[in-house]
Amino acid sequence: MATLDDNSDNSVSSETPAVAGPKPTKKRRKKRTKAAKGAITPIKRSRGRPTLWEPSFLERAYHYALLGSTDEKIAQFLGVSVPCLDRWKREREDLRQVLV
Repeated sequence: MATLDDNSDNSVSSETPAVAGPKPTKKRRKKRTKAAKGAITPIKRSRGRPTLWEPSFLERAYHYALLGSTDEKIAQFLGVSVPCLDRWKREREDLRQVLV
């Protein structure tokens, strides 16, 4: 039976723990901000499939719009889908002004 005078197992270590160097700092990432709903996003495509857009589409779309063609007909004439034409209208202000 152990007595209170026996400090072999129940003693608290009087040694101080080793002090490590300064903590490594974490690199902070820049916060991403979402564009406001309906905001015009810049044309910035560095990955993925290249765009089918050609500068000549602007004049061709303008002439078809003067004839009263719908977006479906203009998309068909340019050889793209309607969602593609809609995306171009959101991204390109010049096309948006031509088709108004």
